[in-house]
Formats: sequence, structure tokens, C-alpha cells
Amino acid sequence: MLLVRDRLDMAQAIAAGRVWQRLHLALTAQGLAAQPLNQPIEMIDRNQMLGRSDEFSPALAAFARGRLGADIRVQARICEPRRRSLAAPTSRGPSETAMARHWTSA
Repeated sequence: MLLVRDRLDMAQAIAAGRVWQRLHLALTAQGLAAQPLNQPIEMIDRNQMLGRSDEFSPALAAFARGRLGADIRVQARICEPRRRSLAAPTSRGPSETAMARHWTSA
């Protein structure tokens, strides 16, 4: 989980996104798979927009704020992949190269 003080603050959202990119690249370089699981966070906004009761916010708030005084911005699952990706190699090159570019440009 990536936590921020205010998940609706754009500067914090961008910073959290950058951290997620670095984390995802680092995990990939270590041979691990990662997938964002943001549906509960997105449902908070969707329910609010539609005027529906919110069953996600209290649970996430209790976990994040109750322990850490922050909002959850990104959730993810991390695991060892069962098999190698079937995707074609990227034109960007290996994840280590992308990581080197990303770390030096931040």
C-alpha cells in the first residue's frame, strides 16, 4: 500500500504514482509480479459521485488512518509469477535500463 495524507491532493497523487512506478520497476527487476488493486479506492469516489452509500471508505479509513494517519492511494498485490510473461519484449529494453533512466530523471 502507498499512503498519502490526502488522496485527493493532485501533488500527492502524482508523487504516489512516481513511487509506484519505481516500486513496480524494482519488483520486476527482482523477478516479481505486481498488479495495482485500486477498485475499492475507485469505488469510494464512484459511490460519492452517484450518491450511493459507501461501504469501502470506512474499512479503508479504519485501516489507514487508524494506524498511520494517512489515506490509501495505491494498493497492490505482489507475488512470484507462475510463468514468464507471454508479452513481446518491449522497445524500451529490460527493466533494469528503464529503472536506471527513471531513477536518474527523478
